[in-house]
Amino acid sequence: MKKKYLIVIWLACIYSSIFITLLYAKENKTENEIIKDIQEKYTVINEIKSYKKVEKDLMNRSTEGGVLTGYFDSDELRKIVAVYYGEMGKAIEEYYFFKGNLFFVSMQYQHYIYPLWSDTPIKFENPIDDKIGKISETRYYFKDNRMIKGIDSGGGEINKSVSGHGEREKKLLENAKEFIEILKEK
Repeated sequence: MKKKYLIVIWLACIYSSIFITLLYAKENKTENEIIKDIQEKYTVINEIKSYKKVEKDLMNRSTEGGVLTGYFDSDELRKIVAVYYGEMGKAIEEYYFFKGNLFFVSMQYQHYIYPLWSDTPIKFENPIDDKIGKISETRYYFKDNRMIKGIDSGGGEINKSVSGHGEREKKLLENAKEFIEILKEK
């Protein structure tokens, strides 16, 4: 009887251990699995065309002004696009949300061939077209309000241990929060 009791306890411990391991493994996805989930959410958000759009001016943020656009699915914010116009180019920041949490940020800078103040073109290797000389883009991936990865224009990973990583994470989260507040203004 005592042997059966010990076997039952031993089996219960093994099954509990297996269950906890599987549960823990499911919650702790690899970085690549998290990035893949983020990319899938990004794709779905950009495929939907029926968003309610809210636009606000972003004056005093760049030399030539800007526009902030929020995209809402019912009352849930899915995407914010901030466009800043400058003399030398245009910056586009996109913030993506799922269940109220920031999960992805894309920052793109389009370098003009002709600055607004000049008729002399800036020389670019392999310009994009007759107006845009070069596009630089940086992508940031978030999970639970923590930046888990950054990728620069060249496709290189932004090192998390480099000075400034924490400041960049904090600034992006602050920007998202500030933009949400601006979009709520009447």
